[in-house]
Amino acid sequence: DLPVTTNGGSIAVAPYVGNSFAGTLNAAPWVAATVVMVSAPSSGTLAVGVSNDAYQLNAIISGWTGSGTYTLGTGVARQISAIKTGTNQFWGGAAGLSSGSITRVSQTATRLQGSYDVTLAPAGGGASGTLHLVGNFDFGIAP
Repeated sequence: DLPVTTNGGSIAVAPYVGNSFAGTLNAAPWVAATVVMVSAPSSGTLAVGVSNDAYQLNAIISGWTGSGTYTLGTGVARQISAIKTGTNQFWGGAAGLSSGSITRVSQTATRLQGSYDVTLAPAGGGASGTLHLVGNFDFGIAP
């Protein structure tokens, strides 16, 4: 996010503008080009979709209540799934195919920041090997 200026003045950018989801996927750098929050954390369930030209990831983390670590694969509806763009190969999802955790570091009325360290098992479409994702996120929460 960059400040916007015009003719010597400035334009205020809302504090919820801008998102990031970046880290590594199997130790290679991975940065989402698109981040969409489907369900805000105030609902008790965080649902987001992130993607770039290589992978599309979807996360559903229920029981979202406060700062802390949210463990995947515990029987609670918390899962992450990945699809390799342009294929039918997919990883993760429910029933123990997603393991690891999402950690909420900070949340205000307009921002949610945290980290993730998850492993997704192959789930179909010819996917092989696991996907290991490690990194950080910073999501804007629109009013």
